[in-house]
Amino acid sequence: MPHLTLEYTKNLQSKIDFNEIFSKIHGEMIETGEFVLDDIKSRAICMEKYFIGDGDPDKGFIHLSISLLDKRNENLKTQLSKALLQVLSNYLKINTKENKCQISVEVVNINSIYYSKEVL
Repeated sequence: MPHLTLEYTKNLQSKIDFNEIFSKIHGEMIETGEFVLDDIKSRAICMEKYFIGDGDPDKGFIHLSISLLDKRNENLKTQLSKALLQVLSNYLKINTKENKCQISVEVVNINSIYYSKEVL
C-alpha cells in the first residue's frame, strides 16, 4: 500500500517515460515520511479508446488514482493530491509541447477492514 494507477491517452504514450515519472512520484511520496518505498506499487494503463470534449484527437489526459487505506489523515491526502498533480504537470510541461492535456489526481480510500496483504 499505496497503489497508484496512471491512466493516460494513447496519444501521450511516446511522450512519457514511465520509469522516470514513477520514480518522481515515488520520491515525492517518500518525502512525506508516511510511506515505505517498497510498499508503493504503480501501474500505467493506456486508454486506446477515448473521446474528450469535441473529439479533437490531439487532446489527451492523464489521471492518477492513489489508493490509500482509510486510516490516513485528510491533510496528508490533500497534500499528496496537490503535490503529485504538480509532479505530473511539471513533467508534462517539459516533455510535451501541447496545451491540450488535462491532468487530474484522485485519492481513493480503501476500507482497511476489507484489505488484506501478504509479502512473500
